[in-house]
Amino acid sequence: MTMAWASACDLAAHAAAATASTLALPERLSPSPDRVLFVMGTVLIVESVFWFLNAMLAVCYKCNLLTRYRIQPGTFPRWGLIQECLLDVLVSHFAVRPLLLLVAFPLVVKCGVGFGATLPSVWTAVWHVLVSMQVDDCLFYWSHRLLHHPWLYKHIHKKHHAFRVPIGLAVEYSHPVEDLLNTTATLAGPLLLSSHITVLWFYIALKLWQSVDAHSGYNLPFPLSPWSIVPGMDCASMHDWHHSHNLGAYGGFFVFWDRLCGTDKPYMAWLERQKSKASVQ
Repeated sequence: MTMAWASACDLAAHAAAATASTLALPERLSPSPDRVLFVMGTVLIVESVFWFLNAMLAVCYKCNLLTRYRIQPGTFPRWGLIQECLLDVLVSHFAVRPLLLLVAFPLVVKCGVGFGATLPSVWTAVWHVLVSMQVDDCLFYWSHRLLHHPWLYKHIHKKHHAFRVPIGLAVEYSHPVEDLLNTTATLAGPLLLSSHITVLWFYIALKLWQSVDAHSGYNLPFPLSPWSIVPGMDCASMHDWHHSHNLGAYGGFFVFWDRLCGTDKPYMAWLERQKSKASVQ
C-alpha cells in the first residue's frame, strides 16, 4: 500500500512538472517591453525603408524616369513574375518575419544587445557599423558563392535568379534557406559586437537600402545613390551583371572578396568590352 501510494505521488509529481513546463512555454514568448520594442521596432524600420524605396522605384519604372541610368535599358521582368514576387514578399514580411523576430529575441538578448535609454557615442556607432559591414560582406560573399554550387543553386538559389533583370522587390524574392543565410550575414556584426538596438536598426536600414539599390536596375550617381562614391564598391552595376550573366561577382558591399578570389574576372572582361564598343562608336 505504501509503495502504491509512493508511486501515485511520483506520478502526480511528474504530471505536475510536465504541466508546469507546458504552461511555461508561452511565458518564454511573453510580450516583455524589450521584446515588443525589438519586434515592433525592427518591423517598422524594415517595412518603412523597404516599401519607401520600392515605391520610389515603382514610380521610376512606370513613368520611365532616370532612363539614362538604366543598366539594361528597354528590358523588364514579365508581369507574372513580379506578381509572384510581390505575393511572396507580402507573406514573408507580414506573416513570417514578425514570428521569427519573436522567437529570435532570446538570442538577441544573449548576445548582449542593449535596450537601455543611454545611447552609444557616435564613435561607437560608427565603428560598429563599419565592422558590421566587413563581417556582412565576408559572410555574404562566401554563402552566396556556396549557393552557386550546382545542387544548391538548383534547389535553393535558382528562385532568386528568376529575375535576370532585377528590380527592387526582387531583393527578398528568395528561398527560406537563402533568406536565413542573408539575415545571418546582416545581423552577425551587430550581434557579435553586442551593439545597442539603435545601432542594430540603423545597420539593418543601411544594408536594406544598399541591397535594394543593388537590385534596382539603375546605376545611379551621387546623391541619388551614396553607394556610387564609396571606394571599393560597385554594387548596382556588378550585381545587375551577376543576375543577367549568372557568373561570378558574388560580393555584397565591396568588391574585395571577388577581387581577391578572382571571381570578378568575367565581369571585368565584360566591362572592358563595353568600353571598347563605346570608344568605337
